[in-house]
Amino acid sequence: MRFTTLLLLTPLAFALLPIVSVRAEEQAPNKKVPSPIVVELFTSEGCSSCPPADALLREIAAKSPVEGVIIIPLSIHVDYFNYLGWADPFSSAENSNRQSIYANRFGQRGNYTPEMVVNGRTGFVGSDTAKAREAIRSQLQAPQGELTLRAVRDSPGDSERDRKDLSTANVTIDVAKLPALPANDRYELVLVITEDGLGTDVPRGENANRRLDHTAVVRKLDVLGEVPAEGIAGKVVSVKLDKAWKAEAVKIVVFVQARKDRAIVAAASVQAP
Repeated sequence: MRFTTLLLLTPLAFALLPIVSVRAEEQAPNKKVPSPIVVELFTSEGCSSCPPADALLREIAAKSPVEGVIIIPLSIHVDYFNYLGWADPFSSAENSNRQSIYANRFGQRGNYTPEMVVNGRTGFVGSDTAKAREAIRSQLQAPQGELTLRAVRDSPGDSERDRKDLSTANVTIDVAKLPALPANDRYELVLVITEDGLGTDVPRGENANRRLDHTAVVRKLDVLGEVPAEGIAGKVVSVKLDKAWKAEAVKIVVFVQARKDRAIVAAASVQAP
């Protein structure tokens, strides 16, 4: 396990994209409709302890270890090991900053890799299969709201870059029945683009001469703003998808997260068109 201490910085803001319609609503363990649970893995191609955690994320994304759960995986690559001879091409300071927010919330000394965070509520060593199963199962008892996504591909923009490099779509988001929050906390709406099937033949650093494969690599993550207690009706977000990404491997993820408590209380994911 790799450990480092970071200062808390401002999270990244950016755009995203859409496609069909999906609903994530309040579930009880005895209901048949699966509960969506967001699993974030903070990882790095520059860390020799991370490949087993990357493999675990792939495994639970393909088949949930807990019945009645849909796993929404996020592979979030941090940049604080880039000095060890290999700069992770999927890493960013913004990703490291997001992990720092969790470190502060969980009372940790700082960031470490690999770290898995389940629904924003609990963090642990990302290669610990038993901990992952326990954390995921515990979320079946947690209160959840409703989140619906609808996405329509837009026509290309007028600029040469829009025509050649980007696709644009409009995502409509509805949020309802959110659990109550303390007066000093707020819900935020987070939109993420992920891409599957990515990998690197690493020539240097701690993973030199290894092939590293990843699931649901976070390409963009945008905090769209606050969600009022009564929810959101028909919020439309215009998002762009880089044509360099494989459309069939790209997903759009939206979730509602408490700003201070960090709990994720509603989430949904759709395949990009």
